[in-house]
Amino acid sequence: MAEFNIVTPLSHLGLVAGKGTSSAGVLLADRPGLAIAQVFAKKGKTAAVAKKLGISAEPCVATSHENYTALPLSPGQWMLFATTGADGSFQRLLEKQIGKNGYVSEQSHSRAAIRISGAKVLDVLSKECRLDLHSSVADVGFCAQTTMSGVGVLMHKIDDSPTFDLVVFAGFADSFWHWITQASAEYGVELSRD
Repeated sequence: MAEFNIVTPLSHLGLVAGKGTSSAGVLLADRPGLAIAQVFAKKGKTAAVAKKLGISAEPCVATSHENYTALPLSPGQWMLFATTGADGSFQRLLEKQIGKNGYVSEQSHSRAAIRISGAKVLDVLSKECRLDLHSSVADVGFCAQTTMSGVGVLMHKIDDSPTFDLVVFAGFADSFWHWITQASAEYGVELSRD
């Protein structure tokens, strides 16, 4: 049987795995291999889907589950992320869990995720993000959709360092990566693959 290399929207950058240890003000990492699925509850089934998945339906607040993280998109819709299952097994697991209460759409190959961290993260994001990301407003777990550099971005605050995951459509990944590396350059930027 033929072996295939996994190609992600940012694979051509040739980034190597590593954790930032330098004095760079911004650390950027491509996050290949994530399993991503969008879940839609049928009309009147939002609470049932949330219960079956063990997640919250509260807007702008991510839910960390044992096997995945769920980000609410709108009432009855979530984007779920897992570190395994990009081969479609994550989608099948979610379909089994929610049963006839909703639908699942595989998104693993249509999205790109970028992790940004470091002392100057808020300075970089404030260049284009219209949301207030101060910790008094955007606590750990905060998530929202916004536009940065003309690209739709789903953002999730991972921790108080602060660290954010920024998820974009695959077709815009290269353009967005170019913008965010340029926006980070004045603070010193380290690039890696997560």
